[in-house]
Amino acid sequence: MPGAGSTGAWGHGVDPGRRHNFLLLLSTNVITKGAWAASLFLLLHHFGPRDFGVLAALWALGGLVAGFADLGVGQVLLRNGARTPGLARAIAGQALKLQIGLSLLLFGILVVGAHAFLPTPGLVGDAKWSVIIFSIAATLFDRMSALFTVFSQLAGSYHSFSLYRSGYFVALLATFLAIIRANAGLEIIALGYFLLTLLFLLPTGFETWKRLPASTAIPVPSLPGLIRQGVWFLGGTGLTIAYGRVEVLLLGFFAFTAFAGVYHIAYQLVLLVFSVSGIFFTIIYPRLYRHQRDAAALRTDYLDTVRWLSLLAWAAVLPLMLYAEPILQLIGGTPLRKYADLLRVLSGLILLLPGAAALNFLLPLDLVKQRVMSDLLGLGTTFIIVCGVLVAHIPSAVSAAAVAGYTVAVAAAFFYAASARILNPLVMLRELFIIGWRGGVALAITAWLTLNWWQGSLLYLLLFTALLVATGQPSIRKLLYGRTTAIFH
Repeated sequence: MPGAGSTGAWGHGVDPGRRHNFLLLLSTNVITKGAWAASLFLLLHHFGPRDFGVLAALWALGGLVAGFADLGVGQVLLRNGARTPGLARAIAGQALKLQIGLSLLLFGILVVGAHAFLPTPGLVGDAKWSVIIFSIAATLFDRMSALFTVFSQLAGSYHSFSLYRSGYFVALLATFLAIIRANAGLEIIALGYFLLTLLFLLPTGFETWKRLPASTAIPVPSLPGLIRQGVWFLGGTGLTIAYGRVEVLLLGFFAFTAFAGVYHIAYQLVLLVFSVSGIFFTIIYPRLYRHQRDAAALRTDYLDTVRWLSLLAWAAVLPLMLYAEPILQLIGGTPLRKYADLLRVLSGLILLLPGAAALNFLLPLDLVKQRVMSDLLGLGTTFIIVCGVLVAHIPSAVSAAAVAGYTVAVAAAFFYAASARILNPLVMLRELFIIGWRGGVALAITAWLTLNWWQGSLLYLLLFTALLVATGQPSIRKLLYGRTTAIFH
C-alpha cells in the first residue's frame, strides 16, 4: 500500500541513506555556489558593472530559454521513473536526445536575436559575436545538468554527479582567475566557460546514466506521448528558472547594463539561501511522487519543510538586510555601497522562502497546471512592473518588482494548495511568526552593538539559536534536537 507506515519525507525514524544524500548535496552546494559566487565577484571587480552586465544579460537569456529545451520530459521522467523504475532508462534516452536537438535549434535562434537586439556597449565585430555565441552556448548546454540530476535522483545516488559538478565550478573559478591575470577580454571568458562546460558535462552524463535502473519489458510511451505529458511540466520547470533572469534580461535590453550586473550579483546572494531549499526538494521529490495519495504523510512532510525553511529564512534575511552595504563593498568595492537598498529590498524574497513549500508540493500532488498558473501570475506581475519602472527610468525599483511578483506566485500557490485539502498554507505564516520574533530580538541586540559584518552576523546567529532553544515551542525544539526529522541523524 502506498505510504503504509510512512512518517513523512523527513521520516520519524533514522534514514542513513537520506541523511548521507543530504550531507553530500549540502557540501556540493557549498562548493559549487561558493565557487560560482567567487567567480562572479572576480568578473565584476575586473570588468566593472557595465561589461559584467553584458555577460549577465547573455547568461540570463540563455538560461531562461534553456529551461524549455526538454519540453518538460525531464519532469515526466522523474515522475514516471520514480513510480515505475523499469521505464526510467528508456524515457531518459528519449529526453536526452530531445534536449540535445532542441538546444542546438535554440542556440541558432538566440545568437541571431541577441546580436540584433541586445545592447553590448564596448563590444563590436568579431568580439561581439564571440561573446554572444560562447555565452549562450555555455548556458544552454549547462542546463542539461538538470536532466542528469534527475538521473541521480532515480538512481538514489549522487556521488558522481556531486563530484563532477564540484569539479566543474572549481575549474571555472580557476580558469576565470587565470584569464583575468592574463588581462584577456570578455570573449576569452565566454570561450573558457563554454569549453569547461563541455569538458565536465560529458562525463557527468555518462556516469549518471550508468546508474539508472535497468529497463524492463514495459511498454514505453512514444516521444510525442511524453511531450504531451510534459507540456504542463514544461511550464513549471521553465518558469521556475525565469525568476531573476527576466529582470536581468529586461535591464540589459533597456540598456541598464551596469545595473543588470549589480542586480545579478545581488540575486546570486539571495539564491545562495534558496539553494538550500533546492537540496531538500531534490532529495524528497521521488518519494513524494511515489506516495502522492498518502495524505497524512504529505501533511507531515509539508509541516516539517515549512518549519525548516522558516528557520533558514530568519537566519539569513536579517543579517543580509543589516549588513547590505559592507557585503556589497566586499564584493565589488566602495562604488557598490550605493546599491545597498537594492539588496535589502531583494532580500525580502527570502522571507517568502517557506512559500516555496506550497509551490513545490503542487507538482507531486499532480497539480501541475496550478503550479504553472502560480508562476505565470508571479512572472507576469514582475514583467509588467519591471517594464513600467524601466520606461520611467527607475531601475532601482526592479528589486521591489521581483518581490511583488514572487509574492503573487506564493499567494496563488497558497490558494491552490488549500483547495487540494492536503496542505494548510496558513502554517507558513504561523511558523514564520513563531520563529520570527526571536530573530527580531536577536537583530535588535546585534544592531545595538558596533560590530563589523562578519562579527555581527555570527553574533546574530548565536543569539537567534539561543533564543530558539530557550523559548521555543516544542516544534522548534524537536527540529533543533532532531526529534521531528531524521535527516541530520
